[in-house]
Amino acid sequence: MGTFDLNGTADGSSAMKVLGIAANGAFMSSRQSNQVQYATPKLGGFQARVAYGFSETVSGTAGDKKDFLQLAASYQTGGLTLGAAFQPKSMSTQAAVGATDNRNGYALGAKYNFGVAEASVIYTRNEKRTEGDGFGIGIAAPIGAWKVGAQFARLTNVKNADGTKSAKEGANAFELFANYSLSKRTALYAAYGSVNSKAETAFSLARDNTMAVGVIHKF
Repeated sequence: MGTFDLNGTADGSSAMKVLGIAANGAFMSSRQSNQVQYATPKLGGFQARVAYGFSETVSGTAGDKKDFLQLAASYQTGGLTLGAAFQPKSMSTQAAVGATDNRNGYALGAKYNFGVAEASVIYTRNEKRTEGDGFGIGIAAPIGAWKVGAQFARLTNVKNADGTKSAKEGANAFELFANYSLSKRTALYAAYGSVNSKAETAFSLARDNTMAVGVIHKF
């Protein structure tokens, strides 16, 4: 699903990452150990993936995790790219929140390249209700060796452990970015990100904006 983040899921300024709904994130945690995955060959622009992860925890203990399953599919034709991912709820118990926090997680994404610009939208539903649902939208344009764009993200439905509305709900974030290709393997980047006051408070951020500049070289 990372293809639907037009700035390559940048760590420093990603509007989606700061709200916990990263396009390249998982529905349960950011790391899935003991996982095997099979990807089908691309058939007329369609590709499917299935992944399975094996638990390491003892059944019946606090924080016990079941084995988990992930399913994904993508389709590309012309300038259109579609994608979806699904993970049935996998955690049987959680010491801090309780089983009521668990649910099925999924993500849906669409992107279209118009040539002069590309636009993208993604919707994510985290496996945990306390992490919530959210969406991201973005637009980016190539200008010579440059790629410039903007993205916006928002948390739309987040609950506390007791089922009440979370302070995270309504949190917004946006980013502006510019990348410059020096060669096929080297690029310069600059990005600016900002959040609203609700996101700053709910996520205990030190400030409401961030900046990043740097260089990427692919060996």
